[in-house]
Formats: sequence, C-alpha cells, structure tokens
Amino acid sequence: MKTNLVTFFRAVANSAHAEIDQRVSIRQEMQNAGLENVFNELKKSTDVEALEKQIQLFEEEKEMDDEYLKKRFAHVASVKLDDINSVFEALAAMTKKHGTSPCFKEILQNLIALNPEAEHTTEKWVLAAKVIRRISYAAKTIGDVELARLLNTVSAEAHDILPLKSKIERKC
Repeated sequence: MKTNLVTFFRAVANSAHAEIDQRVSIRQEMQNAGLENVFNELKKSTDVEALEKQIQLFEEEKEMDDEYLKKRFAHVASVKLDDINSVFEALAAMTKKHGTSPCFKEILQNLIALNPEAEHTTEKWVLAAKVIRRISYAAKTIGDVELARLLNTVSAEAHDILPLKSKIERKC
C-alpha cells in the first residue's frame, strides 16, 4: 500500500504532460504538506525495496527538474527568483541594458490595465503567464500557432522601431 501511494505521488508530481513549472509547483505543495518528512520516516521504518526505489525515483526526478531550472536561470543566478522586487529590478536592469525597456514598460502597462474587478481577470493572468512561459522555453508553438510565425510578424519592429524607441527613451 505504501509503495502504491509513493507511486501515485510520483505520477502526480511528474506527469509527462505537465510543464516543468507545474511539476515544481506540485512538488513544492507536497513538500509544504510534509511529504519529505513522510519519505524520511518511510525510509527508516521499512525494508521494502520497491518502496525505497519509488522514493529514490521521486527524488531523482526532482533533482533533474531542479538542474534544468538552474540551467534555465543561469544568466540571472544572483536574482532571488522567489522575491518579486528582486525579479522586477533584474528585469528592469536587463531590459535597459539590452534596449528592450520600451517593450518591458508596455508589457507592464498592459498587465496593470487588467482590472481586478473585471470578468476573467485571474484567467487572463494565468494565460499571460503561460504565453510568456512558452516563449521563455523556446517552445515551437503557443497553442496552435507556430512561434516562428509569430516572431516573423514582429521582426521589423524588433530590429527597426525598438532601437528608435530606446534612443528616444534614453534622451527623455
């Protein structure tokens, strides 16, 4: 029974269809609920090889996702990703350095325009997060749309108009 329960936890936390952020979030919820302590107790109280193997696999899958995230955020290793102010300051500095602060400002303006009292606001925030996540993963599609096609539609703006906006913004 214990082995089946740990296998279930693995299946929930490591669903092949879940994106890495979802897997990490699910595992974090499980850890917050005390799953790590349960695993430690199970390791002490049992000699069931199958159970120990399931716990080991759960931990190995977590380590693989942690390693992926470490690589994904290596270029901002000093940023405290769980601190909204640290993330904001890093984004502001990064976009200023690379001349994309007009886009960053526009993204923030559009996000702040989401009226918390309006219908489906929470869903819109979730959608915005998912779209940006897909872009940051360099996914090939966003929904049914090919990312390459979307990137082609903004290519001229990114290479011609954005540098002008950055120059204007720096002079102001």
